[in-house]
Amino acid sequence: MENLTPEEILEEINRRRDRFKNLRFISWAFLLVFFFLLADMFFLRILNLQNYGDFRTPVNVTLFFIYVWGNLYFIHDFLTDKMANTSNVPVMNKIGLLGWNVVCLGHLFGFINA
Repeated sequence: MENLTPEEILEEINRRRDRFKNLRFISWAFLLVFFFLLADMFFLRILNLQNYGDFRTPVNVTLFFIYVWGNLYFIHDFLTDKMANTSNVPVMNKIGLLGWNVVCLGHLFGFINA
């Protein structure tokens, strides 16, 4: 993808957005489930996840969905707007993704207990 004109770049990005639109829909579905679980944990009490263990069980289930959403969101952005080229991803986004995964997985596997 060398020496593309701006019009060709936009055309390629739009083609990639059409190709990976299902990934975007799946990521937003995970976000909606996260918001439902968050509301259920504090207000609704429909699922009663508290009955399946201590207070960490509903937090871990909720954290899993936001963890997956964050990674799917980054992957979709990488495959579409960044055109699957790591040099197009800013360093802060790379550090942010690494930090996101370390913190979320640390909590999910019990390495970080706060």
